Amino acid sequence: MRLLSQARFEAARLRERREAWVTRTAFHFQLDALPGWRRAYGPDGFFQFQAFVPDAQAEACFRDVLLACHARGMPGFLGVMKRHRPAPALLTYALDGWSLALDFPAPKAMRPALLGLLRELTHRVLDAGGRFYFAKDSVLTPADVEQAWGRETLEAFAVLKRRMDPEGVLEHALARRALAPWLPARR
Repeated sequence: MRLLSQARFEAARLRERREAWVTRTAFHFQLDALPGWRRAYGPDGFFQFQAFVPDAQAEACFRDVLLACHARGMPGFLGVMKRHRPAPALLTYALDGWSLALDFPAPKAMRPALLGLLRELTHRVLDAGGRFYFAKDSVLTPADVEQAWGRETLEAFAVLKRRMDPEGVLEHALARRALAPWLPARR
């Protein structure tokens, strides 16, 4: 990312512009500017982990997360930290705090150890009052989800889900793994 940012800065300077303005999409998806960037992770791909932690706990929690990665010999290949504000959505990850996203190469031989690390990191984040971005999750359990969002929020989700999708048509493997107790029974 440092090289990508430097290259973008230099390219803007060469165009005789003082600032390199980019669209919001380009800012948030910087890797997409590099053709074939996913190949950098190798043929087995990668796992992503993204945690959101309240401001007061973020520094200590993220330090623990990074130290745990290094202690296990699995530092993230790429890390991104962002500041966030709360959002008024039912199962939002957004809170008044920070997020840390880490990408881990996932060779098949390392997957059991990597999934163990991700479970450990999940518990550290939960202990700090954190939440997760479901699209980047590989290990959340229903108990983890309940700890992060609370029973009242999940019961409100269940009511809405039963009303909007009583047949359980709009479900996927992640929902069946992490939200099973709050999903309508499949027919």
